[in-house]
Amino acid sequence: MSTQAQQPFERFGVQVKVLTLSNGRYPEFYPNDSLRRIGSVVYNTRLKRIAYLLPADSLADRAPSEVTSRWLAVDPLAHKYAFITPYAYGINNPIRYIDPDGREIVDAKGNHVQVTYNKNGTLSFSKNATADVRRIANALTRNPEGRSQLHKLDGSDIKVHLGISQEARVYTDKDGVHRVAAETVQGNYNKEDNYGKVQNADGTLGIKEASITVFEGTLKGNVRPNSGSEHEGLTLDEAIGAVVSHEIVHATDKKEINADLQSEQRGEERLTEQREQKPEQVERNAIEWSKILLP
Repeated sequence: MSTQAQQPFERFGVQVKVLTLSNGRYPEFYPNDSLRRIGSVVYNTRLKRIAYLLPADSLADRAPSEVTSRWLAVDPLAHKYAFITPYAYGINNPIRYIDPDGREIVDAKGNHVQVTYNKNGTLSFSKNATADVRRIANALTRNPEGRSQLHKLDGSDIKVHLGISQEARVYTDKDGVHRVAAETVQGNYNKEDNYGKVQNADGTLGIKEASITVFEGTLKGNVRPNSGSEHEGLTLDEAIGAVVSHEIVHATDKKEINADLQSEQRGEERLTEQREQKPEQVERNAIEWSKILLP
């Protein structure tokens, strides 16, 4: 069986990122996957029989995402964990642990935080994870949109600092009263570091780090009955998950970040309806999921 330097799922019309131990220098995977997804059925084309059935989403009455799950390559951080074989999945204990992409996240000081996705849907953290990091991450797991954003945060090469402030940030201008539930700083405040901003090899502008702050005092007012806020009726943690899902777009979406920084470089402020379109849609999705998935 020969190794082929090609996308193993290409014949199925599916593109996935294939990680390799040599970082793409040598081909390290095989294009002979015999499993094909047909709706909720996974069919083995070599044995010509059904391999297994996928459970349907009880809300949508259909099976989720038509991508057959396969472990294609070694852990991209295998060199940091020499005591575990690089071909192991979930710290060599797949019954207990889930490792969606083998990457890492950091705490507010930039130190590595180990986050483990447990089979029962809960998270486990290393000892250096702050209370804010734990609370925000757990709030994100409360619905599918939040979990998706948590995985994007976890897999981003941008270091994202997370924090919760008890402040109720409210201000008034010519357009009325504004209640700020969270904010993101793209970059940092270090002039010697060019404020954490960089120019990428393709000419786009980017950041090395970002900081997300949740204003819990604001959200406590938003979730109250008759507040008139889109967060009305949510629990406090559901509201935290929704606003952080929004802010993760500002902190990690490189296309959005480039557009923000290009406007800043021209001395302009990007139009709010452009800058907030995608983040607000993500937040609305998280809110709707929270209303559907009632406890």
